[in-house]
Amino acid sequence: MKGLTGYLKKTLLHISLFLSFTLLFTHLCRHKIYAQGDGFNTTASFVHTVNGKRIDSELTVKLESNQVRVLSIYTASILAKDITPTCTLEDGSKIACNSYKRTGVTDVQMDLKNRIVSPDNPVVIRYKYSQPVDSEMSFNFPSFLLDAKTTDVKILIPKSMGEYTWASENVTSKQISGNYFEVIFNNPIQQQISLFFTKDIQYEFKISRVFSNQTEQGAQTFELVVPSDTQSQSIIWQDISPLPTSAIMDKDGNYIFKYVVPVKESIDCRISGYIQKNQEKKEEEEIQPFLVKKTGYWDMTDSTEIKRVFDFMRQKGLDINENVEDVNIFKKAQRELFYKYLYQYVIYRLDYEKGIKLGINNEARLGAVQIVKAGQKSTPVDYADFYISLLRYFGVPSRMVLGYVSNIVGYTTDGFYHYWVEFFDIDKKQWVSVDAFLEEYSKRPMFGLTLNDHIEIIKRGQSPLAPTLTFYTPTDFQVSFDDQEAASRQILLEASLSFEKYDPTQKYATAFANISNSGNIAISKVSFDKSNLGKLNSYIDSVSNSGSEILLPKQNRQIQLNIPHERITARKVYTTLLYSNNSGHSDVAMAEVIIPDDVPLYTSIVAKILSLASFLTLLLTTYISFKIIKANRWNQQS
Repeated sequence: MKGLTGYLKKTLLHISLFLSFTLLFTHLCRHKIYAQGDGFNTTASFVHTVNGKRIDSELTVKLESNQVRVLSIYTASILAKDITPTCTLEDGSKIACNSYKRTGVTDVQMDLKNRIVSPDNPVVIRYKYSQPVDSEMSFNFPSFLLDAKTTDVKILIPKSMGEYTWASENVTSKQISGNYFEVIFNNPIQQQISLFFTKDIQYEFKISRVFSNQTEQGAQTFELVVPSDTQSQSIIWQDISPLPTSAIMDKDGNYIFKYVVPVKESIDCRISGYIQKNQEKKEEEEIQPFLVKKTGYWDMTDSTEIKRVFDFMRQKGLDINENVEDVNIFKKAQRELFYKYLYQYVIYRLDYEKGIKLGINNEARLGAVQIVKAGQKSTPVDYADFYISLLRYFGVPSRMVLGYVSNIVGYTTDGFYHYWVEFFDIDKKQWVSVDAFLEEYSKRPMFGLTLNDHIEIIKRGQSPLAPTLTFYTPTDFQVSFDDQEAASRQILLEASLSFEKYDPTQKYATAFANISNSGNIAISKVSFDKSNLGKLNSYIDSVSNSGSEILLPKQNRQIQLNIPHERITARKVYTTLLYSNNSGHSDVAMAEVIIPDDVPLYTSIVAKILSLASFLTLLLTTYISFKIIKANRWNQQS
């Protein structure tokens, strides 16, 4: 009896285990979301069509397996918010699917009824959905499926919209297809592709800083480095409150606001405006000698490292003489390859520590020679230092840029402070922005791309250390992409002339050019052009006028002129002033003045007569002296 009981117990145990495994297997078949890690190779392909105020999308998902598997319930997590897709199989038959909306993601679940997946029989599912268009200036196309590889993205744009001006990914091909521009991206890096249809990509920025003088030693001067106008960006100032005591531009083109704060007082600075990214322009500019100087962190003295550079070039097919230290000796075609291969060498030679956080941290800065020894743990500033040291070794003008990378490309959810490099291409006659670190970090080819997500704050060409970033907390400097209509740039100078007490008996007349910036962009240079007084630029008082000052919107300034009286031949005096901005905007202003009536014209005439009389007296005295000397010599000879 005990044996029978034991047998029955064993039988019940085996049945129980069998049923448990059967139920578990059924549960897994019905509820497991199979992905690449589960023996499936899942790929995604997107087609986005811009259709008026919406974007119509079609996602094709292919599930493949190298062995026979059963797929019951499949859930696709699509990077798109608030969508309700329709689902079909490869043969066009509709299949029921349920949508579950999360923050920024939609989970779409369907019952595939134990469909067999084998090497020769993949499962193909298509999802169709629409999303509203948020802006007419920029379009975002989320193109990512969780646990899948996106192989290609096709975007169809109506020809009536015109061509886009910038894309956040490298374009594989572009062609016209019927009434559409067809743009294809193969193996995109980012989860979202952005296309911009505005000429200038625009950001809104805000600066908030409080300067407080708590000392007893007198007034203190505080400096604030702000984004400046360059060939690749224009700054439109909406509000500068209060205006700085002075605003200067250093030799690198940086804008530095100076605030003088009295004892026991504070100044609350509130600055706002727009940063517009420009199409890069050719520049006929004089390259400063310091831009090729090998100094400090930018001095590559390791001859072995230079030999590695030449070896790398040869492997790429560019065989150049190892004694060459000046890029100007190369032929144009060689220079083009040299720029590209030197950039690739930096990426090949350096590496960053995995888990590195984007942004500017307080890591020790190594400098070119030490980076060679510890290149596998490089930071963004190390990439920049190393690259500049190599560029300057070969005589290429270069500089470091310290700025802000926005989130329009999608490296992070928020922007971050960053270092990158600019070098001057002597054939293109323009500065080229390059970011070797970010290319290696994102695995996205970037050489030759316009870095419209990079906002320049500081340029360092003269010194590797100065100026320093004057923003310390996230609230000090805030940047956000602005997809509204681009703000209008207005460069406008109002000018007038005035004379100090006019006294023609003096050698010089003191005049003032009174100028006021009535526009919304900074004026970085003012010079005198045509005038009935001759070349006024040579009469500028160098003591009272600083050539480094910039004129901000709503700012006024006086330029003192010391004009020789003999140059003033008419009562009406006029001049034209040429003024410009670092990003290439320029215009002309007219200024004139009539010498006051209370200064009689005969006074000027009398002064000129007296001056002429003095000259004649001097001439006569000289003549008489000469005659006397000659007569004395004749008498001595006699």
